[in-house]
Amino acid sequence: ESRRKKMRRGDLFTELAKAYNQLDKNDKAIDALNSSNALPPEGGERGITDQWMYAYTAKALRLMKKGKYEEALEQLDIGSKVPLRLHTGVWNRYVLVPINYYQAVCLDKLGKKKEARKYYDLVLDTKHDSTEMTSLPELPYYQAMSARAIGNNGLAKRLMNDYKRKWTEELHRVDSGFFAATPYYVSFVEQPAKARRSQYLYMLGLVDLFDGETEEAHKKFEESYSLNTNNLYAHLYNVQ
Repeated sequence: ESRRKKMRRGDLFTELAKAYNQLDKNDKAIDALNSSNALPPEGGERGITDQWMYAYTAKALRLMKKGKYEEALEQLDIGSKVPLRLHTGVWNRYVLVPINYYQAVCLDKLGKKKEARKYYDLVLDTKHDSTEMTSLPELPYYQAMSARAIGNNGLAKRLMNDYKRKWTEELHRVDSGFFAATPYYVSFVEQPAKARRSQYLYMLGLVDLFDGETEEAHKKFEESYSLNTNNLYAHLYNVQ
């Protein structure tokens, strides 16, 4: 923050926004993104969109917790539309799934069942494309929650049971060099075992949430975030 007036690179403003999101100062994160006119470096567009959508989702979840569903919907709507001034956008619909799911929940709570169903169906209709799912590997969780919300408990349980098995296997897989690239395609930075454990603990924590095992979920989220503070949703769901 002390260097903000001298910053010219777009990725620095993205990192500043992430730091604010990590501190639950989401409005300041949004302001940091809005204050940059720099073009993001190639590969950095995703980072901007992630911080933008996360900030508004976090704000919405806090409002939902207070029962303010109309206000939460407004925040989710803004979060789903990345402004042109940020020089990025929504390149596939996977990144919109968490927002769409919470839009459905808010509408459901407001008694707008038909409108909610459209969003639940939108989440459920998102295909499991092996390449695109790298943008949202936890897609099955949102689909299982959506299936449960519309009364399809069989599908919901099948999804979570299948992916609990797959994610548990992935948690213990040994990597032969690296686990994932950083947002700017620098591959060999994080310890692969540490990065893998962080991601799959988070996803298995979502399975625990689905099963109503809240205490177990929070333990997994806490460890996941301690291993990789880029995993903002592990932090968000841990404090909810």
